[in-house]
Amino acid sequence: MSDESPARLSRYDLADRLEIQAKKLEGVKKKKIHFVDDESICVSCKWAHITRSGSQNNRNIYCSQIGHAVAGDITECSDYRNMTQLSLAQMSELAVLIDPRGKPEGGYL
Repeated sequence: MSDESPARLSRYDLADRLEIQAKKLEGVKKKKIHFVDDESICVSCKWAHITRSGSQNNRNIYCSQIGHAVAGDITECSDYRNMTQLSLAQMSELAVLIDPRGKPEGGYL
């Protein structure tokens, strides 16, 4: 392989050069960032606004229900609302009314 500029290299030479560089980089391990644990119930709460900083591995939680930041290790909360759970009003909108009895022959219910 020559030390020519990439513009003068053929596609095959360029591909070979890129493969060699890729093999060199395979041995280099990337730094993995492990986020703080997700034990706080705020992670699944409808009212939580969560921001994370990857460089410092820090999590900030703002609760919009009570209007201020909260600690990251909350395990119980009276205002907790699971973001995946439907409210009764939402369930009633989705419900399909089914009358299991069928129509009576004599006109009586």
